[in-house]
Amino acid sequence: MATLPKSSRKHTKGQDDHIDAWLMSYADLITLLFIFFVIFVSVSMSKHDDGSSLARGEPVHPYIEKHFGLLPLGMPYDNIYSNLKGVVIAHSEDKTIAVEKTDRSVSVDVSALSYFTPGTADIPAEQLSVLQALAHAIKDGVSIGDIIEVQGHTDDVVLTDSKFANNWELAAMRATRMTTLLIDAGIDPAQIRAVSYAGNRPIVPNEDEAGNAIPENRLHNQRVVIKVEHLVSPPAGATQNTVPSDGE
Repeated sequence: MATLPKSSRKHTKGQDDHIDAWLMSYADLITLLFIFFVIFVSVSMSKHDDGSSLARGEPVHPYIEKHFGLLPLGMPYDNIYSNLKGVVIAHSEDKTIAVEKTDRSVSVDVSALSYFTPGTADIPAEQLSVLQALAHAIKDGVSIGDIIEVQGHTDDVVLTDSKFANNWELAAMRATRMTTLLIDAGIDPAQIRAVSYAGNRPIVPNEDEAGNAIPENRLHNQRVVIKVEHLVSPPAGATQNTVPSDGE
């Protein structure tokens, strides 16, 4: 039986190697696709895990569970939102402070029941450090063109045993007190405005359909809201304090 010359045999062996070489490239491609799939699944699962273990139970603030949601990445105020949540969790105040983020703003809803002496704008000494930490968290993330609106809210009960004439004044002074903490943290006063809404913007009804008072709801409605949002141009002028003359 005739045999191929050496040169022919070498050529045939080289052809076989060339034909099998595609298997290596195919195996590499499959490996890369598998790695990509694993990373994709991991990222998808992480979007459904907030990474924090908030205390459960009946919250003092009605919107806590809703507002302590996921952190949308790549959106404005991610940094402030994350820092504010860190402060709340670190101080175990997830039942009294809610943090909410939209595509254009971030806000902190602080329970007046927990951070102000009833009927006053005084902050108990043991609660001051938490509010100061919130102020610094906002300061670290705020930029030129941002406006910070500090809103004072009360319930609909007429004040009887207070140094303030009405709820407009009480809400205004609480908002102003929080404004002072923001300025002390280093935020430009021209970027801040203090506003009183008294009891005109409740988050839950003060009364039921029959007109009966809902005490728990009235407590929830007493709050101070710090809202940060971006304006096209920086605000001019000093801090504003809106107090209508015809109050409650």
